[in-house]
Amino acid sequence: MLGRSNHPNLVQMYAVSMDEDGNNLLVQKLMISGSLLAYLAKIRSMNDLPDFDPTSFKSTLTLCVQVARGMAHLERLGIVHRDLAARNILLDENNIAK
Repeated sequence: MLGRSNHPNLVQMYAVSMDEDGNNLLVQKLMISGSLLAYLAKIRSMNDLPDFDPTSFKSTLTLCVQVARGMAHLERLGIVHRDLAARNILLDENNIAK
C-alpha cells in the first residue's frame, strides 16, 4: 500500500522484500539529511555559537505542518502509524519532513 502512496511528506517506498532469516526489508528513497532527532541534536550543540539562530518559529512550524500533512495522508489511507517520533521523521536534501 505504501508503495502506491505518493505524497510530498511521505518517504517514497520502492519495494518490500524478505531476507533469508524472514526479516522484512524496505527499499525506500535515501533521506540524505537523516532523522529529525539527529537534526535537533545537531542544532542544539550549535546554540553556543555567536549569532546562531538554529530554528526560527516559522521553520519549526513548517516542519510541524509537514509532519501533520504526512500523517493526515496516512489517515486517509486508513493507515495507523503507531510510532510518531522525531527518530522516525526523516529529512530529505531540502530538509522537507517525511
